[in-house]
Amino acid sequence: MRIYGINQTEWFAGIIVSATGVFALAEALRYPMGTLKRMGPGFYPAAIAVALIVFGLGIIFFEGRLKDALAPERPHVRGLLTVLPAIAVFAVLIESAGMIPAVFASVMMSTRAEPELSLRNAVLLAIGLSMFATLVFVYGLSVPVQAIGRS
Repeated sequence: MRIYGINQTEWFAGIIVSATGVFALAEALRYPMGTLKRMGPGFYPAAIAVALIVFGLGIIFFEGRLKDALAPERPHVRGLLTVLPAIAVFAVLIESAGMIPAVFASVMMSTRAEPELSLRNAVLLAIGLSMFATLVFVYGLSVPVQAIGRS
């Protein structure tokens, strides 16, 4: 016998996605829609909003049910306590230290959210992402940020 319950995490995620879509649709309907040949400024936002609503409902109905009566998962506080400060560290370091130190520090902090990730792999990931971000943003897109040092 299967007992179906509610997976609260997925259910709330679906509600948030659908609510965002409803809000976006309400805002998009304030603009002229136009036709398919001559789309107005509200057409594309309305289409994206409808897609958000559909995806949110899909999350609720397909992922929001527990297949078996399982104990609810504990919230992942470790990720919250490592990733959010890592974003703040990136924001502080990007102007004062440059792209490479900012990305390296934020990746090192963020990787601590995953206990199974070894320090060696975390350092390799941080080095690789620092190099990639510098190549793409500093040299490729010419974002006005120094690779190392004050902007």
